[in-house]
Amino acid sequence: MHLATLLTSLSCLDGGITTILDAAHNSLTPEHADAALEAFDRAGLRAIHMVGKPVGMTVKHWPGEIQRLKRSEDALANVGLFALIPDANHWAVAREFGCRILTEFGGWDRGPSPLPDLHARGMLRSDNIFNHCCRLSGDDWQILADAGVNVTVNPRSDSLFGLETDGFPYQTALDYGLRPALGIDIDTSQGGDMFGEMHVAFAQQRTFAQRRRAAGDKSAPAPIHVQAILEAATIDGARVMGLESNVGSLTPGKQADLIMIRTNGIATFPSHNAVGNVVHMANRSDVRTVMVAGWLRKHEGQLVDVDVESVRRAAEASREYLFDAAGYQPDAFEDEFPHLQPAT
Repeated sequence: MHLATLLTSLSCLDGGITTILDAAHNSLTPEHADAALEAFDRAGLRAIHMVGKPVGMTVKHWPGEIQRLKRSEDALANVGLFALIPDANHWAVAREFGCRILTEFGGWDRGPSPLPDLHARGMLRSDNIFNHCCRLSGDDWQILADAGVNVTVNPRSDSLFGLETDGFPYQTALDYGLRPALGIDIDTSQGGDMFGEMHVAFAQQRTFAQRRRAAGDKSAPAPIHVQAILEAATIDGARVMGLESNVGSLTPGKQADLIMIRTNGIATFPSHNAVGNVVHMANRSDVRTVMVAGWLRKHEGQLVDVDVESVRRAAEASREYLFDAAGYQPDAFEDEFPHLQPAT
């Protein structure tokens, strides 16, 4: 848990990401949560570690762990509540301690939507964050908008796992007056790369909008522009996390979370539009400097105070242990992940 969180944190910092909302599916014990928070502290990343009941398991330490884990408001790494399904009882505990609440939500869930009942009971508030939001009905979207909740979308992950079938949640959120933030979802699947997320979000919005226009839909949305995509990756993410008064934009009085991107690389010059360069042309190799709360975490293209080789060795050893425990023999050229046999 510590290594996975540390490796993800360092990868994000290297790619110019200063802050993450961490949806933790693996809070098996109090020690698991402690290990993750220690990794964030070690990396110097700003994070909200959203902890909750592991998938398909019953644990006794949650949600009561919030009281033990909650840190002061000025801590770089803090905690919130994560739930695969809405749980009003757990939400109440999170709100008692002023925590953000993250819920995985989409039309792939079985049964009727819980949103009408939750909205009628006043349980949907501005501290709620709904992730994915794929295959939702118009009624559900309207409730999310009316309640003033926050929405995050994951363009690459939703495509990878087939969560969305005939739409684009980023655009749908805009249609209902919401300002969605971009998320990566799973670092092990596509890496902590917000540049890639911006590329896909821009291309998907243009594709869906053009498809509707070509079919004669007079209400098709206008093509997205780079400024909106950049905001979804920066200030909208800060707002979703409740941090917009401290970070997310370069404004006097905010903390110094910033990145510097070179424009003298072969793929970025000659540069004449800063936002277009960031959204369309730049990648992690162009991120020269990263600062979190005024502290340098990457400088001149290198992570600061990080023994990358030591982290690599530890991560590879952990991977080999997990592969061996699962009975999995990797094939570097396999095209489809095989069905694993139970370890004997």
